[in-house]
Amino acid sequence: MTIDFSAKDVEYQQRILAGHLPEGDVWQNKYDLETDLGKLLLGLATEYFRVSLLIEDTMREVDVNQTNQLIREWQVSVGIPDDCLDAGGTLEEQRRNILLKLTNFGGIQTAQDFVDLAALFGFTAIVSNGTQRGVFPMLFPIRFFDNRKTAVHTIIVDLEGRRDVFPLSFPIPFTSNITGLIECLFLELRPANCQIIFEYGAI
Repeated sequence: MTIDFSAKDVEYQQRILAGHLPEGDVWQNKYDLETDLGKLLLGLATEYFRVSLLIEDTMREVDVNQTNQLIREWQVSVGIPDDCLDAGGTLEEQRRNILLKLTNFGGIQTAQDFVDLAALFGFTAIVSNGTQRGVFPMLFPIRFFDNRKTAVHTIIVDLEGRRDVFPLSFPIPFTSNITGLIECLFLELRPANCQIIFEYGAI
């Protein structure tokens, strides 16, 4: 069942109020806006209309996809800012971060989940297991692990671009630290028994 919370105009509210009055000769002018009774009901209906606007606005604000005035309250309710996500950015970015927190980032379970998470932030990632790099047959570049168990519990993430660390090239491009955000999220969401190795530039 869908409930319509959209605000109805003043005349609609006036008719609703008039409909609640008794029938009979005394009330026969309740629908006539030119009579004193009709005008009285119209004045009262204006306040009902204002309330309905507030209700409509409230229903919009409780929807994360539409919220504007309650964006800060939404952030606090899901624990933003945290170690990875701050409370800044555009309104769309803030809404996206809230939705990600509400869904626990979609429930990270597989390599594809990590790829999809990076894509939500407009980033390309290739996620592989350490056994593909350090156990025969191997992919290049080769990585060496002390034993197979360590390789099995290693996630290798190849991110596009580069990590902005020293030495920096000049001029320095001042952009959002998206790679730092992706690294932070991946480290927070990885299985507890796994380590992550980040690579850059192979994509």
